[in-house]
Amino acid sequence: MAVLGAAMIAAVTMVAAPWIVGDLLRLPSPGAVLWLMLLAAALPFLTVVRAVTLNQIGDAAYRQATRIMLLNAGLITPLALVAIPLAGPTGAAAATLAAEVLTAAALGLAVLRRRGRLSA
Repeated sequence: MAVLGAAMIAAVTMVAAPWIVGDLLRLPSPGAVLWLMLLAAALPFLTVVRAVTLNQIGDAAYRQATRIMLLNAGLITPLALVAIPLAGPTGAAAATLAAEVLTAAALGLAVLRRRGRLSA
């Protein structure tokens, strides 16, 4: 339900981004709409990653939860170090989206592998 809610919020935010940035927030930067759209696109993936991490914590699998967050940090750090100097705030938003997508994909592959549907 959380992922579905996050996806719906992301979709509404992406559609309403020009209004939110322009009329509501009155941000002067023309790139702000793109930043908001990229961050909104990251929301469902972020929700999956955090839900899995919190589930691991709830199961007292602290080492696994730490690994997930280290993976996410290990992805976003180099992406941000490259993207921010090249594209500024847009690069930061793109790095966030890429790191969340890659972390969620890694979690999906781990689940498939555990269930025997993916060979090592």
